[in-house]
Amino acid sequence: MVAPKVNAKALRQALNEKTAKSFGIAIGAFIALFIFNHWARYLFYRYSNGSRSSATAAESQIFPFQEVLQTDIAWTVALCNLAFVIFLSLKNTPLAILSATSYETLMPLHKAAGYTCIVASLVHAIVYLEAWAQADSLNDMLEPTQIAGIMGGIALLLIGVLALPYIRRQRYELFYAIHVTLSALILVVVALHRPNFSQHAIIITLFAASLSFMDRAIRIFKFSCNFMVTLRQSSKATPGSHTFLWLPAIRLAETHPFTLVSSDPAEFVVFSRNGFTSALHRYAKEFPNKTLRCSLNTGYGKLPAFKTYDSILLIAGGSGASFTFAVALDLSRNPAPCPSGSITFVWVIRDKASISWFHAELRELLLNPRIKVMIHITNNVESSTLVSLSGYSDKDTSPTTEESSQTSLPIMAHGDPENAIELEQTAKSEKPADPEKAMGYAVGEASSSTIATFPGRPNIPALMESLVDNEDSMKRVIVGACGPEGLLETVKDTASRCIRPDGPSFTLHTEGFGW
Repeated sequence: MVAPKVNAKALRQALNEKTAKSFGIAIGAFIALFIFNHWARYLFYRYSNGSRSSATAAESQIFPFQEVLQTDIAWTVALCNLAFVIFLSLKNTPLAILSATSYETLMPLHKAAGYTCIVASLVHAIVYLEAWAQADSLNDMLEPTQIAGIMGGIALLLIGVLALPYIRRQRYELFYAIHVTLSALILVVVALHRPNFSQHAIIITLFAASLSFMDRAIRIFKFSCNFMVTLRQSSKATPGSHTFLWLPAIRLAETHPFTLVSSDPAEFVVFSRNGFTSALHRYAKEFPNKTLRCSLNTGYGKLPAFKTYDSILLIAGGSGASFTFAVALDLSRNPAPCPSGSITFVWVIRDKASISWFHAELRELLLNPRIKVMIHITNNVESSTLVSLSGYSDKDTSPTTEESSQTSLPIMAHGDPENAIELEQTAKSEKPADPEKAMGYAVGEASSSTIATFPGRPNIPALMESLVDNEDSMKRVIVGACGPEGLLETVKDTASRCIRPDGPSFTLHTEGFGW
């Protein structure tokens, strides 16, 4: 009786190892495909004779496991996906170097692998429960190793529920804290569930835990190194990328990502929501012009080389302009040896008061003849108007309206009170805007002190198709967009019509408000 049971366990172990190897080969090939695609495109554009073809788009997803032939195969799939989930969650991922893919673009794969892990764990538990019930040995569930497995399954289910988009967006800080805590708990209980080194499960668990530990250690090291840096000095980060900001006076144990508007000096625009940004806004209003110690962890987010494109269209909605302003200002201040032929900058806002967020940057863009600035106001505007920028001072900190205010908060690096950056904090109430039809454009006159605004929402499909129509097949064009989901969906839907066999090479880059 004992021998058949031992043989069955040995067979399951052999199948587990075979499944793990197959999983590793499949995922390795999957990653290699992205790495090959990145370097092939890079080498082609660097060493080609100038001929360019239109871009193609591809969507990727985790390979589904449609059949689970053995209960321990489901366990192995769950375990391997757990390690893969940890790998995809790394902020300092090696894929950033190998494939020019930053961690935030891997979040859809992280979620897919996570849900696969949850499903495989449920299958593993259900099949085992059925087998125990048929053998009338449900008391085996009371063994310490099985209790650890049950705890891991419950933690996985909680993570899956809390990761639902509505919960994640409404209470992101709470979600993140619980997510990190439960992830650490899962690694511990999974190791206790299969503690035998001969079964190799604990090796995979320790490997996943070491990845997470190393990533945290690297981030802490970066913060400790940058804590003494004078923030007036130029940052090595690319404008438009995002930086993790640590303000211990606001939240001692939290870091938050913000888009880097300018790297010389480091400058951010923060939209006040809740949690950290709300606390920062309250502090800025209570202690105006007070200096704070902070630390920056820069270099996250991989951007296309906008300077290498012939025509550029930048589209932003609301505070998403922090990304497009960063790109446009970098193109204006640091042009390539052969500057882009045309740069169109489109910003969609709700009211004229929002212009105060970037009044100085707008004045700078208007002085560049290569950049065409178009501002659309969606709230109660019936015709094109000219808005004066001369009324805003560079250090304006007074509220512009009851609903839109701007606070300047100087932030100092430790040990150097004479050098500071300004963190532009914007608090704005949320009001749903009525849908409006896309409108055409009239010709408006503007100078560095005034800017023409247009009523309603822009006709994004017409702008994107015009960008492609005005360039020949030997050129390269790019659309960069950042804003709410509705705007990004419109941009993505139009992108498929911009990829033409006889048209220019087309690239689309989008940035969302969250991941």
